Amino acid sequence: MTERVFRTPPRAAILTVAFLLGAAFFAAGTALPSASAGAKVGFRLAALLLLLVAIRCARLRIVANADGLKLYGPLFNQTIQWADIRAIVSSETEVDARTFGVRTPIIVLGTGRKVKAQPVSSYSLFGGDGTPADRIAAELEQLRTSRQR
Repeated sequence: MTERVFRTPPRAAILTVAFLLGAAFFAAGTALPSASAGAKVGFRLAALLLLLVAIRCARLRIVANADGLKLYGPLFNQTIQWADIRAIVSSETEVDARTFGVRTPIIVLGTGRKVKAQPVSSYSLFGGDGTPADRIAAELEQLRTSRQR
């Protein structure tokens, strides 16, 4: 099996821009003349952390290969072996800003534990399925079932 990469560029771009704006806000705090040296260090650290998260958000993805899935998230990486996966489904997992839903592939493990595949979540403005996350979940489930044959 060749390596396949799954992404949802719109959500990754939105998150990247949001974290970059946050980093810029804290970086601007270092220019405040009234800020103490300690506050400026805090602003710099916060700006650096948000910049690192923004860079990671720009690279959100899931990689499927012969061994399993590698999830590259904003704060973590996770590897899940095909043998440990019982099913991959899609579900609305949260609501951002009480306005629109976020659909996410859910990886159901053999132990019953459910892992949200957050790196490929997508926004669902009108509810229901049909989002990129739903398409990715279906493709991953097809890959999983083809591995069992």
